Parts: sequence; C-alpha cells; structure tokens
Amino acid sequence: MQEKSSFRTVVIVLASVLLLVSLIVLAYLYFADQSTPNEIILPSTQVVGPEQSRPGEEQPGDFAVLDAENVLQVLKTLEKTNTYREVLNLTEYWQDGSATHIAEIYHRNGVTCVKVQAAKKTQCYLTDGKVVYIWYQGDEEAVRIPLSQDLTLEDLIGVPNYLEALQRTHVEEATFLPADAQSNDRIFARSRTDGEITYNFWIDIETALSTRVEILQGDTLIHMVEQREMEILMPGDMSLAYVFLLPDGTDPFAH
Repeated sequence: MQEKSSFRTVVIVLASVLLLVSLIVLAYLYFADQSTPNEIILPSTQVVGPEQSRPGEEQPGDFAVLDAENVLQVLKTLEKTNTYREVLNLTEYWQDGSATHIAEIYHRNGVTCVKVQAAKKTQCYLTDGKVVYIWYQGDEEAVRIPLSQDLTLEDLIGVPNYLEALQRTHVEEATFLPADAQSNDRIFARSRTDGEITYNFWIDIETALSTRVEILQGDTLIHMVEQREMEILMPGDMSLAYVFLLPDGTDPFAH
C-alpha cells in the first residue's frame, strides 16, 4: 500500500510540473506576441501643390489681394496672346452726338496689321512696333513713319495701351472680375491724370487684351473702345497669308 501511495504521489508531482511548464510556455508566447506591435501603414504626408513659378517669374495668383498699389505689377505678368484677330468699336463722343469706326486687328509674332473702316475709306497700318506703314485701301504705296514713345500705334488708331496709361497716371482703383457667360476672368483698373481725364480699363487675363476702355473728361464720356470679336489663330493659319503685306505685295518685316 505504501508503494502505491508513493507512485501516486510521483504521478501527481509530474503532472503538476508538466502543467506548470505548459502554463509558462503559453505565457511566454502570449507576451512575446503582445510585445510586437501590429504594423500600421500611414497615409503619405507628401503635399502636392500647384506648379511652381520659375525663379524671378511672378504669376497673377501670387498676389493675395489685387488693389491700386499692385495692379500695374500684376498686369506686367500677363502674357499677351501671340497670334489673334480682334474687332473693335472705336467711338468718339461730343456734345451733340458720336461717331463709331470699326478696327480689325491682326497680330502675329510681334507684327500688327490694323484696318480702320471710316465712312468712305479703310485706313491700313502695318507695324513691328518700331516703324509703321500707313496707306488707304486701294493705294499703290504706303507711307513709312518711325514710332517712338511719343508716337505709338495705339495713339494713331485710338486704342489706349493700359500699361502706358497706368504708368503715367494715378491709379485709384483696381479689382478682379470673375468670369461670366460673356467674359473670361478680367481685371478692372481706374486711373486719373492730374487734370480731369479718367481712364477705365477692363483687361482679359487670358489674352492680356483690353475688352473695354473708357476715357472720361470730368464725368463726361469722350472716347470708348469695345471688343466685338476675339479669335485666337494658329501662326500657320492660311487666312493670314496676305494680311501682313504692303500694297505692292511685299512683306517689310520678313526675316
């Protein structure tokens, strides 16, 4: 009986030891698994922003607020459309009435051709910004006149240049006009001379062309330019083949 009791004791002890070892192993595996955190994939922190401007180049969007102080600087960043055709109404006002002429303008690679339709004749201008050739439609020859700061194409045809006008006058107001059904995004600027002359400009941001210009003497409108048509053309457009020529068929600005 004593031997059986001893054997039973040994069996119980061994079972207890095995149970204890099993518990230790399970505890080790559990805590080892807890000590290795689950992998967490974070979203990318890279920020994708708008295309950066080239060094030294300012864009209209760089200006948080458009006002009279910075409008000239903003307008200088606009890039004029290289090849286009536009039609303008040029209207002069006086006390008892008004008169409107139509100007058709073609521009390509720095050369501009303007045809102003008057009552009886169409006057033509062809210029590279340095010299201008002037003739009436039907003439056989053109007159060549050098241009300067005191005599520009804009002066000859009655279409004020907004950069030149704003530089020599006092800018009183400027604002951004968002696009609508009839127009692209535009900038409006108002300036005044030391006298009583006021200039109002509406400038298309996409083309850098004036869509409307008003000149007032005091409160009286004396001159207005309105853009009737605007068409961006390809440099190789066949409709331009005979536009930039003198009456004798030659191209004075051919390279």
